[in-house]
Amino acid sequence: MSKKQYIDKFFDIDISDSAITIGIKDISWQAPYEPEITTNIIATLAPDTNDKTIDNVINDTLNNPAYFITCAECNELNLKTHMFDDLLCPGCASINHGITN
Repeated sequence: MSKKQYIDKFFDIDISDSAITIGIKDISWQAPYEPEITTNIIATLAPDTNDKTIDNVINDTLNNPAYFITCAECNELNLKTHMFDDLLCPGCASINHGITN
């Protein structure tokens, strides 16, 4: 996935007159076919913050294992909360090891 795709899929950037907030979107399933999207705010910046600073916050977050982990088998970056464990994404756990949830 490209950086832009990660931003589109996982980040919520809200720009208002008073602040720029950067959050990570997380999806949980309370029941089948009922996704619940929550946003964890990771940064609140001044409204005149430049693009480079915003980009640095995003890069730092993508590289922070508190938020994102790379699967040891497919090397895909995933939200930590979506990983099967600290090593495997759900796809690799299922396909390569027969693990189902």
